[in-house]
Amino acid sequence: QKMLGIGQLVAGIAHQIANPLDGIQNCLAHLGERVKDDAHLTDYVRMMTEALDRIERTATRVQAFARPRGITLQNTDVNAAVESTLQVLGGAPGPNIKIETELENVPPVRGDPYTIQEVLFNLCT
Repeated sequence: QKMLGIGQLVAGIAHQIANPLDGIQNCLAHLGERVKDDAHLTDYVRMMTEALDRIERTATRVQAFARPRGITLQNTDVNAAVESTLQVLGGAPGPNIKIETELENVPPVRGDPYTIQEVLFNLCT
């Protein structure tokens, strides 16, 4: 129950972060149109838009990761699960902790991809 509560809290926070992003992206699109003749400012608008896209993808992954679901067995790419988990963690789980990966080309395993990610997340934290 404690993990479910934490998952709901994390999903709620991710949702609150993601909500204002659409408005910011719309403003940046409008600003981009107004400064399209200035290459320097257009570059800044592009960089901000790319940063917002990364935030939005991260918030979406966190929400999906925290959402409770039933177990669905399917062929799962373990390397993709590792990479996705590390993206959710933001690279490192804590100060003075470095995670290094040496991923080999392995065949998919039969399992639930979300459960595998949850196990990996717990191992990293």
